[in-house]
Amino acid sequence: MPAVDVMMLSAAEACGSHAVGVIMTGMGSDGEQGMRALHSRGALTIGQDERSCAVYGMPRACAEQGTLHRILPLEEIPRELLRAVSVSMAR
Repeated sequence: MPAVDVMMLSAAEACGSHAVGVIMTGMGSDGEQGMRALHSRGALTIGQDERSCAVYGMPRACAEQGTLHRILPLEEIPRELLRAVSVSMAR
Protein backbone atom coordinates (compact mmCIF):
# COMPACT_ATOMS: atom_id res chain seq x y z
CA MET A 1 0.00 0.00 0.00
CA PRO A 2 1.54 3.35 -1.02
CA ALA A 3 2.45 5.39 2.04
CA VAL A 4 4.94 8.05 0.93
CA ASP A 5 2.23 10.73 0.65
CA VAL A 6 0.99 9.94 4.17
CA MET A 7 4.46 10.40 5.64
CA MET A 8 5.28 13.54 3.66
CA LEU A 9 1.92 15.19 4.34
CA SER A 10 2.54 14.58 8.04
CA ALA A 11 6.06 16.05 7.79
CA ALA A 12 4.73 19.09 5.93
CA GLU A 13 2.15 19.70 8.63
CA ALA A 14 4.50 19.09 11.54
CA CYS A 15 7.72 20.67 10.24
CA GLY A 16 6.79 23.00 7.38
CA SER A 17 9.80 24.88 6.04
CA HIS A 18 12.13 23.04 8.45
CA ALA A 19 11.66 19.77 6.56
CA VAL A 20 13.47 18.38 3.55
CA GLY A 21 11.64 16.10 1.14
CA VAL A 22 13.48 13.62 -1.07
CA ILE A 23 11.68 11.54 -3.69
CA MET A 24 13.60 8.68 -5.23
CA THR A 25 13.09 5.86 -7.68
CA GLY A 26 9.68 4.21 -7.59
CA MET A 27 6.62 3.32 -9.60
CA GLY A 28 3.53 5.51 -9.83
CA SER A 29 2.91 8.92 -8.35
CA ASP A 30 2.94 8.20 -4.61
CA GLY A 31 4.74 11.08 -2.94
CA GLU A 32 3.61 13.80 -5.35
CA GLN A 33 0.94 15.19 -3.01
CA GLY A 34 3.30 15.11 -0.06
CA MET A 35 6.10 16.78 -1.99
CA ARG A 36 3.64 19.43 -3.18
CA ALA A 37 2.63 20.09 0.44
CA LEU A 38 6.27 20.31 1.54
CA HIS A 39 7.14 22.61 -1.37
CA SER A 40 4.18 24.90 -0.66
CA ARG A 41 5.26 25.24 2.97
CA GLY A 42 8.79 26.27 2.00
CA ALA A 43 10.62 22.98 2.58
CA LEU A 44 13.50 22.02 0.32
CA THR A 45 12.38 19.34 -2.15
CA ILE A 46 14.79 17.10 -4.04
CA GLY A 47 14.08 14.50 -6.69
CA GLN A 48 16.28 11.80 -8.15
CA ASP A 49 17.03 12.32 -11.84
CA GLU A 50 15.78 9.95 -14.53
CA ARG A 51 19.21 8.66 -15.51
CA SER A 52 20.01 7.28 -12.05
CA CYS A 53 16.52 5.88 -11.32
CA ALA A 54 15.59 2.24 -11.79
CA VAL A 55 11.98 3.43 -12.23
CA TYR A 56 11.37 7.15 -12.86
CA GLY A 57 7.67 7.20 -11.90
CA MET A 58 7.58 8.94 -8.52
CA PRO A 59 10.26 11.57 -9.24
CA ARG A 60 8.72 12.20 -12.67
CA ALA A 61 5.29 12.90 -11.13
CA CYS A 62 6.87 15.52 -8.86
CA ALA A 63 9.00 17.06 -11.62
CA GLU A 64 5.98 17.38 -13.90
CA GLN A 65 4.06 19.23 -11.16
CA GLY A 66 6.95 21.63 -10.52
CA THR A 67 7.31 20.65 -6.87
CA LEU A 68 11.07 19.98 -6.93
CA HIS A 69 13.69 22.59 -6.10
CA ARG A 70 16.49 20.27 -7.23
CA ILE A 71 16.66 17.25 -9.54
CA LEU A 72 19.89 15.38 -8.92
CA PRO A 73 21.65 12.11 -9.70
CA LEU A 74 21.51 9.65 -6.82
CA GLU A 75 25.17 10.15 -5.93
CA GLU A 76 24.71 13.93 -5.49
CA ILE A 77 21.70 13.78 -3.14
CA PRO A 78 23.73 13.18 0.07
CA ARG A 79 25.96 16.20 -0.66
CA GLU A 80 22.88 18.39 -1.23
CA LEU A 81 21.35 17.20 2.04
CA LEU A 82 24.56 17.98 3.92
CA ARG A 83 24.70 21.42 2.30
CA ALA A 84 21.09 22.13 3.27
CA VAL A 85 21.67 21.06 6.87
CA SER A 86 24.87 23.08 7.19
CA VAL A 87 23.16 26.20 5.82
CA SER A 88 20.28 25.65 8.23
CA MET A 89 22.62 25.13 11.20
CA ALA A 90 24.50 28.36 10.37
CA ARG A 91 21.36 30.46 10.78
